Amino acid sequence: MKKTIYSLILAMIILFSSCSKTDVNNITTDKNGLKVYKNSKPSDKNFKYMTEELFSIGDNIDDEIDTNKVFNDITMIKSDSEGNLYVLDRRKSVLRKFNTNGDFILSMGKRGTGPGEMIRATDMAIVEDTIYVSDMRSRKVLRFNQDGKFINDIMMPRETGSPRSFKKLSSNRFVGMLSRVARNSGAREMTMNLAIMDKKFNVLYSLHSETFDFDWETFNPLDHNIEFTTGNNKIYVAETSESKYSIEVYDIEGKHIETIKKNYARIKYSDDEKLIMKEQMESRSRRHTLDTEILNFKNAIKRVYFDKNGYLLVESSQKRNKANLNNFILDIFKDGQLLNTVDLNSTDDFYISNEMYEKNFLDNRIVVSDVANMMIKTYSY
Repeated sequence: MKKTIYSLILAMIILFSSCSKTDVNNITTDKNGLKVYKNSKPSDKNFKYMTEELFSIGDNIDDEIDTNKVFNDITMIKSDSEGNLYVLDRRKSVLRKFNTNGDFILSMGKRGTGPGEMIRATDMAIVEDTIYVSDMRSRKVLRFNQDGKFINDIMMPRETGSPRSFKKLSSNRFVGMLSRVARNSGAREMTMNLAIMDKKFNVLYSLHSETFDFDWETFNPLDHNIEFTTGNNKIYVAETSESKYSIEVYDIEGKHIETIKKNYARIKYSDDEKLIMKEQMESRSRRHTLDTEILNFKNAIKRVYFDKNGYLLVESSQKRNKANLNNFILDIFKDGQLLNTVDLNSTDDFYISNEMYEKNFLDNRIVVSDVANMMIKTYSY
């Protein structure tokens, strides 16, 4: 009798444990074959990143300042297959190449409207060591090889728009935002289209498109920003929502194949965050100021990344105070399931600044650009 009772208790414990594990990472498949991951708790609380600083560019700690390491506007940073860094400076209209130790190698491009010249370069991507630079003002994409030689300009049709943000999807495809401004009955309209494109930036598949009235005085980029990343021939698109934490996953043909969700409760902007965002907006766009009164609740997801291990990294909104205002906190997902939430600023190894800063996962490094102090730091992880 005692043996039977013991067996029943053991079976109940095993069943309860199994149910609890399912509740943590609930995976379902809907009638359309879409796999949905519902995450509530981390599955590996011991998972963490260990960072170590490698080198910096532009901190000017030496007595002699290298002008090749002085930036006016660090707009974008990418790396090639050899680990060299390419830093796009929008205001100087120049792209600079640095080696794996942070030493300057060469510059490419200059200000102007001619071939190989740019006026307002906003983004870039590197595919098979060919550098693609988007110049929205000239409505073209410039191509350079890794030796800095100009190859050609790809002119963008007015009706298509220019790539405002784009990333490598495969060896012959990009995914990115195409934006254009047109007049309709005297009013300005902006159309933004998240699309899969070929290497000549012809649209193959449209994932999301919207058209809205556009006025520089009232335009808030946060209202229309679509955050996405790529990895393993997939596209990860964060839903723009104040209350829902959801990431839609598409394959290389634009088919919706997965949804990744996590429990989330709305979070308001702090006064310190509003002030920093206003300062950054005004420093990057002289024609525009941010009305902080319209800022209430944050978008659930701020940024998404894909790292060297094949992990999806999500920088979600957090409650912020002066102590943790700029801490880099990430949700780490493996195959759609939440491993852990980590704070890279929990030790003194990773970058800490009094201002907001941009982060990129490039190959086996984290590259930080401090847009306030115009300097770059790199870390292993």
